[in-house]
Amino acid sequence: MVKVYCDICGKEIIRAKEVWKLSLLSKPENVRVSYDEKVEDMCESCATEIHCHLSAMKNGLKLKFDCIPETGGGNG
Repeated sequence: MVKVYCDICGKEIIRAKEVWKLSLLSKPENVRVSYDEKVEDMCESCATEIHCHLSAMKNGLKLKFDCIPETGGGNG
């Protein structure tokens, strides 16, 4: 039996209970920035956390992410 681990947290995934996949791809015409990310194997806990963050953002909640670098630029 092959063991599968979450690409995000490293937890072992029990395939019978947890099958999650995530893909964030920019459209071809988006030349300014490209946040192409693929996660082929993700545990239920990480999938739930990502879902909760996306839902909160869709409902107008502004979340702070430590992984986003500040460029010092702006539109004005």
